[in-house]
Amino acid sequence: MTNQLPVPVPHKGWLPLVLITFLTVAILIISVIALFSGWLTIFQNLFYIPIILACVYYVKRGFMFSVLLACGYFVLMLIFSQDVVVLEGALIRVLIFILVAGVITYLSVIRIRAEDALKESEEFNRGLVENMPNLVVVYDHDRKIRYVNPAATTALGYSVEEMMGTDIMTYVNPRQHAEVAATIEERFSSDKGKSSEIDLITKAGQHLTVISKGAPLHFQNQPAVLILFADITDRKRAEEVIHLTNTLLSTQMEVAIEGILAVDESGKIISYNQRFTEIWGIPPDVIVSRSDEPVLQSVLDKLAHPEEFLTRVRYLYAHRQEKSIEEVLLMDGRVLERYSAPMFGENNQYYGRVWQFRDITERKRAEEALQQANKQLNLLSSITRHDILNQLMALKGYLELSHEVINNPTILIEYIKKEEQAANTIELQITFTKDYQELGVTAPTWQNANECIRKAVAGLPMREVHVEVDPQNPEVFADRLFEKVFYNLMDNALRYGGEKMTTIRVSSQEMDTSLLIVCEDDGVGIIAEDKKRLFTRGFGKNTGLGLFLSREILAITGITITENGVPGKGARFEITVPKGMWRMKGVNE
Repeated sequence: MTNQLPVPVPHKGWLPLVLITFLTVAILIISVIALFSGWLTIFQNLFYIPIILACVYYVKRGFMFSVLLACGYFVLMLIFSQDVVVLEGALIRVLIFILVAGVITYLSVIRIRAEDALKESEEFNRGLVENMPNLVVVYDHDRKIRYVNPAATTALGYSVEEMMGTDIMTYVNPRQHAEVAATIEERFSSDKGKSSEIDLITKAGQHLTVISKGAPLHFQNQPAVLILFADITDRKRAEEVIHLTNTLLSTQMEVAIEGILAVDESGKIISYNQRFTEIWGIPPDVIVSRSDEPVLQSVLDKLAHPEEFLTRVRYLYAHRQEKSIEEVLLMDGRVLERYSAPMFGENNQYYGRVWQFRDITERKRAEEALQQANKQLNLLSSITRHDILNQLMALKGYLELSHEVINNPTILIEYIKKEEQAANTIELQITFTKDYQELGVTAPTWQNANECIRKAVAGLPMREVHVEVDPQNPEVFADRLFEKVFYNLMDNALRYGGEKMTTIRVSSQEMDTSLLIVCEDDGVGIIAEDKKRLFTRGFGKNTGLGLFLSREILAITGITITENGVPGKGARFEITVPKGMWRMKGVNE
């Protein structure tokens, strides 16, 4: 069994030459015998046989042979007859011999050229099939393979011998047998069969995805089908990777904390995520328009410095290669981090830009708060170190004096009291640093004011004092020690409010863009001369550090505290929370 496509072979060899030679000699002998016998007009028709055979099998040389043979015939006629009429007939016969030889030679040349062209075409087609990258298989009506090209054997991992004569279904995924069998039958009756996607199984058990297209033909004089397989395995894998990548990118865009917007060079919106619309508050119908103009205008309307932003956008579009990370301030006080990068397609062709916006408002607040806390901690460390050194100096001084008056009990006792007082002061200062060291250790967070009040109340001996809490339930962006503020305020009220105090009330109200939190009681209040030093470190009848610490806690996020109660009618502490540092529970969470 062969794996070669059939190619026509010209029928040429030694047999025609022998036959022509034999016939020529025989005809000449017969002609001589006939001429000796007086037959002058019958034998000459025999000369057509070698002339025709020579012109058919040897074309140009056959024509020369025919001319010589015709001339030989005329010479014979001259030898055996001098009759002018006979010689004229012989000359005419010679001319007819030459004419017949010319016509047959011409027809043979045309035939040979056609055969050569067919042979060249067949050889070209065979070379094309043998060397083409696609898989080519010819199978007969029994589905037996009659021909496979090298690409098919290489792709499937079999040799030609292994594949020849086998059922073509051997190499098809069993799950597709029914579908492919129906297609095979169709291809014997029509060359308009649609292409189909087939999963082939290689010798190694791997899957090969191909697109097949077939047409009926006659192969080695038998009905057959030539089927062409285009290997699309890599393309299918690439499509799967692209699909998976697109799905992954789409998922990442939707779960991203950044607002993402991709715009091409012409200003058409390519893609965006929901977070982008949430950050900027842009209605869906504006985005659906797919034009960046209304989107850009919506963005500019919300910026604190729109012209600066617009100038920067124009610059980035003019400088296509440049990436950019900048902060953008909005009119509502929010701060966004804007990242922009160019998009490039094939051959590094510029395609547009992608924009990412991340709300970093709380991060900025936390950074500013931590910076403020560090400043305050450095200040406290300096002050505390200075105060402790002063007390230690006093303590050491009294200890030296004590040695000198050791025999004077009265003065010695006085010095010992001074030493105890200095030691107690040092102890209070060190105890205070324990509370203060937690200030600014962690980033500020959103804290529920009412929850902080309830925790503070739970840690205090409230006696018969009633606490009223504001129902508005605000949340404040403050240091984690925010609860300590309410603890200190209520602790002071319980200590110094007097016996007649019955109520501590905490309320809040919006004041333009700020929030005012009021903590007041119905006790004796604070006298005017004490109000000036109320929040000074060390001022007070106890440690003198509670209100000072409260002010420091609030100052981390820009919150201020003042006291403006009426002496004799109760203390009133007002906490002012600036814009952006407060919100009502459930709003902008």
